[in-house]
Amino acid sequence: MAFAEPRPHRRPFREWNGGFASLVVAPKQLRGELAVTSLTLANQGTKARFIDVRSRDSDDPPSGGEMLLMVWLPGRSTLHLPFTHPLMVGPGRTLVVDTHQKTDKPLIPVTAVGYEWLRTDDKSA
Repeated sequence: MAFAEPRPHRRPFREWNGGFASLVVAPKQLRGELAVTSLTLANQGTKARFIDVRSRDSDDPPSGGEMLLMVWLPGRSTLHLPFTHPLMVGPGRTLVVDTHQKTDKPLIPVTAVGYEWLRTDDKSA
């Protein structure tokens, strides 16, 4: 097929937090890597908030890790961030989108879309 995916081993994911807490996406496979192709953030409250996107290792503290992106999200707004080159989260690390919510209200739904793969799958035999 002319338009078939050349890398069928890449496993798509779509994760969302339901608006209640930070979004955490972990690879399903040992040494799996994540590539985030888009994020959608919605602030249902009236106050603007900073949203942190981090790549965290299991040894890092909850607020630690590598900062990938920080977004200022105005109140009562939705922001969709498509990445032409995916945000990469290295082998065995976890993607954390921290909404800095102290309570369950207001809701701040976050959706992450991308794919997971093993680097060894890309090597030809």
